[in-house]
Amino acid sequence: MSFCEFCCAVVKTEGVKFIRVPKEDRKRKLWEESLGCSLAHNARICDTHFKGSDFYGETKTKEERKRRRLMPNALPRQPTPEPESIPTVKPGYSNAYTQTDIDLENFKLKQKISELEKEIHHLRQQLSESDALRQGLTKIFTQNQIKMLPNCGKRIRYNSSDMSEAICLHAAGPRAYNHLYRKGYPLPSRATLYRWLSEVEIKTGTLDIVMDLMKNEDMDEADKVCVLAFDEMKVSAAYEYDSAADAVYKPASYVQLAMVRGLKKSWKQPVFFNYNTAMDACTLKAITTKLYKSGYIVVAIVCDLGPGNQKLWREFGISEENTWFSHPVDPALKIFAFSDVPHLIKLVRNHYVGSGLLISGTKLTKNTVQQAMNCCSSSDLSVLFKLTENHINVRSLQKQKVKMATQLFSNTTASAIRRCYELGYEIENACETADFFKMINDWFDTFNSKLSTANSLKYSQPYGLQHDLQKDILDKTSLTMSGKIIEKSQRRLPFQHGIIVSNKSLDGLYIYLKEKYNMEYILTSRLNQDILEQFFGAMRSKGGLYDHPTPLQLKYRLRKYITAKNTELLTGKGNVEDGEEEEWLNLGDIDEMTEDAIEYVAGYMIKKLKLRDMSNKDATYTYVDEVSHGGLKKPSSQFVEQLKKLEAIFQLYAKEEFDLQINVKRTLLNAAEKLNVPLDIKQLFFKCRIYFRIKHLNKKLAIKNQKQRIVANSKLLKIKL
Repeated sequence: MSFCEFCCAVVKTEGVKFIRVPKEDRKRKLWEESLGCSLAHNARICDTHFKGSDFYGETKTKEERKRRRLMPNALPRQPTPEPESIPTVKPGYSNAYTQTDIDLENFKLKQKISELEKEIHHLRQQLSESDALRQGLTKIFTQNQIKMLPNCGKRIRYNSSDMSEAICLHAAGPRAYNHLYRKGYPLPSRATLYRWLSEVEIKTGTLDIVMDLMKNEDMDEADKVCVLAFDEMKVSAAYEYDSAADAVYKPASYVQLAMVRGLKKSWKQPVFFNYNTAMDACTLKAITTKLYKSGYIVVAIVCDLGPGNQKLWREFGISEENTWFSHPVDPALKIFAFSDVPHLIKLVRNHYVGSGLLISGTKLTKNTVQQAMNCCSSSDLSVLFKLTENHINVRSLQKQKVKMATQLFSNTTASAIRRCYELGYEIENACETADFFKMINDWFDTFNSKLSTANSLKYSQPYGLQHDLQKDILDKTSLTMSGKIIEKSQRRLPFQHGIIVSNKSLDGLYIYLKEKYNMEYILTSRLNQDILEQFFGAMRSKGGLYDHPTPLQLKYRLRKYITAKNTELLTGKGNVEDGEEEEWLNLGDIDEMTEDAIEYVAGYMIKKLKLRDMSNKDATYTYVDEVSHGGLKKPSSQFVEQLKKLEAIFQLYAKEEFDLQINVKRTLLNAAEKLNVPLDIKQLFFKCRIYFRIKHLNKKLAIKNQKQRIVANSKLLKIKL
């Protein structure tokens, strides 16, 4: 007889063998988990808790059964309970009670199955609706934003795609962005946006960061053929301090900006900007060279006819006979020169409504259009319904609108003038004016093709699809502009020269691209400055009523524009050079008024930086006591003396007109390195002083401009009198 630890009883069954519990702790724990009980170290259990397969070999006799060995990986098992015995029912014998229970249970199970099937169908519908909703949300939000929606705005790690969409939205309107953010839209906070933007460094000159991005673009060679457009925009003249770049900007009158756009494939990128800088041959060669190294071939340049750009054309030898120059890297490549066609048609309109145009010996004036408008004014249903007095009596702001010029020189206007003449109305030079208007209309359509598909208007098709017809209108316009069309002018005006050069460049560019890149046509609307005008309009609109941004504002708006277009590729960090060390300073140049101001600033710094130890403990009467109503902090004399030393350093390095323009704060901090003053105090003081000096210089600049306006107005008054 032996005792089984698991059975908790003495086993008397004959032939049962007892197995000792393993001494190894790990193996014994496995046995305990399998049996669901704890086993003592010297305990034994009967072999009925093992299967025959847990032993080595087969056991046929009783002796073999006693000698068999347990396999190392065998585990004991709990005995399985015997199934309950089901009472048998004799055939023909009906147990009503048993039959009723089975039917009831069967009914309940069928009912449960039906409910589960309905629930499955309902869940499938919900899943389908959820998939459709998610599919719809992907058109509006990114994947990370969709994950944020059920998490009630829980913070996540944004990727470049999320930031690109957010920066685009913020660039479209910060107020709308903030409103959506407060409403709970899954958008990054403004601080997150600015943190991403701060990693992108924009410097004047060639935008190397954009060049690097363009180099990574995977496009065909023909898709990288591009047009370089450049123009100037007026900026507000003011002194500014850029804390991120640690630089001071002096007043600038205008900014020069250059953008490239694809001639075959639609893309555009700004590649250059600088203040008070005219586009010269050296700068243009540098831009085209860097674009070439990035894999982009410039085949055309576009600009207006300002004096600086006319000089640029002369530097490259651009004339009516030769309208292209060689690429600075590869002389075998050609770059054709174009004048901005929308600007040209406005100039033609201005001269027409101003002094009139001499076309083929006939002087055409705005009287013809005025007479046609009078003939059509008898009814409110007029064929000249688009024309108004503003089209022929153009005011200053309306001169900038291309639409006003194209509506005047339209095929509709030409047809209306001709129709009035045919009906017997007295119209001065009707046929000549109608022919001239029709020619200008067809010429502008030739330079304004936007769709690659052919349409019913022959001249509006891409240049090359109707080559003979389009070449004919170019030659006809060039012939008209080659003569004397301004009565009082003895030579051709710049806009005539620009039209002739652009016409010859267009046909030459088409032949060149067809031979070199197998291009069948040119979308001529990509040979103007519309991309620059749109960009300038976007930059101005960010300032509300202040439509001329300052140089610093323009820089940061340009950075946001570039970042919004290229966020997922942008990486960059700024580099700041250390300033040179100078000799020490003299504290005797600080007057009493400056000392009072330093004391006032010191109180602000104590409050800002929570410098309780720097407060004054004595009862001496100072300037702060005089101006304070109880809320100003009174600095200690020791703290004021420290700031005086910092002020002397600032006066020594900054000068009156801010000769120090780059690494301003870094240079000042290096100069003050020997002073035993905490770094945060130095940084805050120099930052305040830089802003105070900027404000002072802007005030002086405003007074100077006001005096100049007063002098100019007084001279104008004398002329009138």
